[in-house]
This record gives sequence, C-alpha cells and structure tokens, in this order.
Amino acid sequence: MRESFRVGAKRPPSIYNTARMTSYCYNAAALSTVWHLARHQFVAAQTSRLQREGADETPALQFAPAGDPLPASAIRFDAFRRIMVSTAPDRKPPLIGSLNESALHAAIKQWYARPGDALEGVVDGCVIDLIRGDLLVEVQTGNFASIRDKVRRLCARRKVRVVYPIPAVKWIVTLSGDRQTVLRRRKSPKCGSVLDVFNEMMRMPDMANCANFSLEALLIVVEEVRCDDGAGSWRRRGISIVDRRLLEVQGSAVFGNRGDYLRCLPDDMPRPFTSANLSSLLGIPEYRARRIAYTLRKMGAIVIVGKEGNRLVHDLAT
Repeated sequence: MRESFRVGAKRPPSIYNTARMTSYCYNAAALSTVWHLARHQFVAAQTSRLQREGADETPALQFAPAGDPLPASAIRFDAFRRIMVSTAPDRKPPLIGSLNESALHAAIKQWYARPGDALEGVVDGCVIDLIRGDLLVEVQTGNFASIRDKVRRLCARRKVRVVYPIPAVKWIVTLSGDRQTVLRRRKSPKCGSVLDVFNEMMRMPDMANCANFSLEALLIVVEEVRCDDGAGSWRRRGISIVDRRLLEVQGSAVFGNRGDYLRCLPDDMPRPFTSANLSSLLGIPEYRARRIAYTLRKMGAIVIVGKEGNRLVHDLAT
C-alpha cells in the first residue's frame, strides 16, 4: 500500500510502533486489522485538520478494498481505544483530571487533602493531584511504570510523595447486566499488605535514594463493583470490573529512604539470607520474596555475597 501526504502532514510515530500493537493482537489477521484502522483514523484526523486550516486539498491514500472483512473479534477493545487516541494530531499529554478519574482515586484524594491544599494543580507542565505547600502529592492506584518518568522529572527540583492505596480487605459486588440489581456481595480471599509496595517500587527502585521522593502506602478497605455483562475477561467468565470504591482507611506507612524499606524484613531474618528464608519468615510465595530481594538490591540496601544452589545469597549493605 503506497501513501502520499502533503508537506507538513507528519505521521505520529505511535501508529507505526508495531511492536506495541502486537501485544494486543491474537494473530496476524488481527495485526493487519489494527494497522488498517490506524491508517484510516490518521487520514481522517489529517483531513479534519486541513479543513480547519482552510486547505483546498486533502491527503490522498490508497487503501485496501473497502469490502475487505475486518476481523474485529480478534482485537481487544483496549487496543482499538489506544490507537484511536494515539492517532489524534492535536492530542494532549495523558492526564487523569477530575473528569477522568475513578471513584477510588477521587476518594483517596479527598481523604488525603487538608484545608489549604490545592487540588488538580499544574506544576512544570504536569497535572498534580494535590499540592501542599512545597510538597507535590500524586495518588497512584495503578502501575508505577505509568508515572515513573513524571516522578523522576519532578523530583529533580521538587519534593514529591506518591500515595499508593493497598486493598487490605476487598469486597466484591456483582451487578446484573443493566447495572441496577445486586446479584451478590462477597469478601475476596486476597488480602494486601505493606509488602505490596515492592510490587511497584521494583519499577523505579532508584527513587528510594532520592531525597525529594517519598512513598506513603495506605491500607484500605475497598469495594470492587463488577457487572455481569459478558464483556469482561474470560478469567472472570465475562464479568467486567466497573469501578472501585473506598470504604475505609485502616492505616498508613511512609517510606522516605531505603532504610524504611529494610524495616519490612523480619527481625529474626538470618544473615546472610536467601529468597527461601524470606519466603518462609514472611509467609509469602518465593517468587514474591525474589521480587523483594531484587528491589532492595537495586536500591543498594542489600548486596549479593554468594550462591546457594540456584538461589542468590544476600546480606545487608555496609
């Protein structure tokens, strides 16, 4: 397929990042469909832009025949949504904002705020959830990888605190397909703990040594609302997750330096130690113990002193 564009009509590089697209596709046919949709969406966006600018001509492209079937069933909805957003020519940086945040994010922000705090402020081109004097507070209910670059950039000149809610208790409410009738409400067997901070800090362990960075973990009671609409994951038998609601904040723990993370280790931990020792003493699976050891090692809090079979042997850094 050949393409010709007028001068100045640049193509967003995100459209052609096929490596990212393949993670959302099940087969080659689905990948072809994603490419097809992205190209069509880009031309529509460029045409709209040129019309607004008063151009007489629009970009000319040669497409596959219009009658070609599109295997839409092979594409996840979030892949289509991300491509549609990424192809807009006037797209702004991704923000949460008060109009696009979840109920849990909004509730945590309101709970954490004090009189005099500024909500949804803009600092150095970034939207900040809460500004308390010279402290920037960012509430993060999801993956830390999405805010890693933002936090590093802000910490270069300002104090930043990331507030991370951990569901210590979770209630699951399932609604009917019309979202009007409550089918059932049950307590989830999964219980979070402060150790869950390592699941996210492993994505940016270097920030533990930054004087301007701190992390506050909130142990909360949350209610997860689901809908039996048949559009959810097959693991949940088609049940979709609609929202999460804050019911209670049980406690919190602040991590300001790597020494605070070391306090999560058991007092009777042998020295030196392996991931098997951590797993046994903390009562967690060994893969989680290896994750903790990896994060502490990247922070510079522990070092490798040997091997015991296939396991690394660690000791506290001097």
